[in-house]
Amino acid sequence: MKIDIYNYSEVYRAMFQKMESDKNAIQEFEGLCGDGPILEIGAGTGRTLGFIKNHECVMLEKDERMFAILAEEAKSFPNVEILEGDSRALPFEKEYFSGVYLAFATIGELNPICVTLGEIHRVLRDDGKLFLFGMNPESFVPSHLGIFRAKELKLKDFSVVSNTFTIRDQGMGEAQTHLSVKVPGASSHFSVSQYFPTIDQWKILLDELGFEPLNSLDSQRGSGIISIIAKKRMGAKIYANQKQQSGVSQVYDSLSLSYESFTKDSNYGVPRWLSAQLAEYRGMHPLIVDLACGVGLVGKLIEVEDVKPNFLYGYDISQGMVERCRELSVYNSVVRFDISKGLPGIGALRVDVVTAFGLMEFVADCEPILYEIRRVLCLGGVALLTFELSDSEAGSTVQELRFGDASVKRYARPQHEIESLISKIGFDIISATKELGYRSPTTGAEVNYLYVKAKRTEL
Repeated sequence: MKIDIYNYSEVYRAMFQKMESDKNAIQEFEGLCGDGPILEIGAGTGRTLGFIKNHECVMLEKDERMFAILAEEAKSFPNVEILEGDSRALPFEKEYFSGVYLAFATIGELNPICVTLGEIHRVLRDDGKLFLFGMNPESFVPSHLGIFRAKELKLKDFSVVSNTFTIRDQGMGEAQTHLSVKVPGASSHFSVSQYFPTIDQWKILLDELGFEPLNSLDSQRGSGIISIIAKKRMGAKIYANQKQQSGVSQVYDSLSLSYESFTKDSNYGVPRWLSAQLAEYRGMHPLIVDLACGVGLVGKLIEVEDVKPNFLYGYDISQGMVERCRELSVYNSVVRFDISKGLPGIGALRVDVVTAFGLMEFVADCEPILYEIRRVLCLGGVALLTFELSDSEAGSTVQELRFGDASVKRYARPQHEIESLISKIGFDIISATKELGYRSPTTGAEVNYLYVKAKRTEL
């Protein structure tokens, strides 16, 4: 067999096509699924073909070369349908599948993980099941088999050095697998970046995105592998922490249908400032994460300014706002997520621009969120932020507001305190401008924002 050593899909197929270490676990998972099709995300070149026997199985793969191989391999499996697509925007209707699985270590390459999980939740039927394998970054010890990996795998036409390195400087869970492929007189090199959450981060991700684990995660703390079986929560129980959430989600749920007129009446200042910041990204195709995305203000301005992002992801604590934002069809994906829990589903050094408008005034301690924003930004990446300014230079102020049954605390901070915190986190402040944030629709009082543009310039 002639191997094109510059084709990663062929190398991958030769190395992993016969691996069956997760076969029994996937077949046990199939037994938990009800009637209805099962989806595999990241099917690659078809390594798991035949694992699912009693359900229709849809196998999704986004890599063009791997998909071509998968198409050939799948022809002899009548229960399998193959589809080319991306886990971050699954091409399926709501509540279509009885189960979704991701085979060994696949989840590590699907960044942001939280976006993929949000899409899985959307396409799963009520009480549908999720199954995945991931590496445990707290216990995983990579093997360094070097050139002998080829002998282990009985590769006939080429040899391969395959090593995985953990990159703790980027953060817990960051890893890269390097493959050096050799034939007489030629060689090629591939690297695959991966990000695996810790067990505690998985608990947050599953809880926030509407899943209930069916197996114990704590019992796996000493293992190098994390195996997760979970079910989709149904109806009002979709978010386990719903009763414990602050009033912020309730307030914005109630405003979701009228938010455009609400911001128009308040002379909201963010669009004026943000438009000038976005203009420089025309033709740059940045990966943008929009925190507290609301009904999609950032997405609308991106269209107006003719910025064509590589990807645009939205996060918001309000399910009502998430549904409105999805209607725009501007964002690649939008998920409901409590950002005060951090950004555990995004690996380090991935994002070009993070926006966070109207968020920090609802957060008592901004430091953890700012650390997370910096962690996910690439070198040269930019954070575009607003902070509500305090009239008192002596320190922060807290105002408690009531909206019906909901109570919301708003935090205003002096400029020197905001700038000191941002610098402490490790950002370079490019600009910090005091301008009108909004005018209260009820009292008419003007509220000033500090508009901050900050850059990550160092590891």
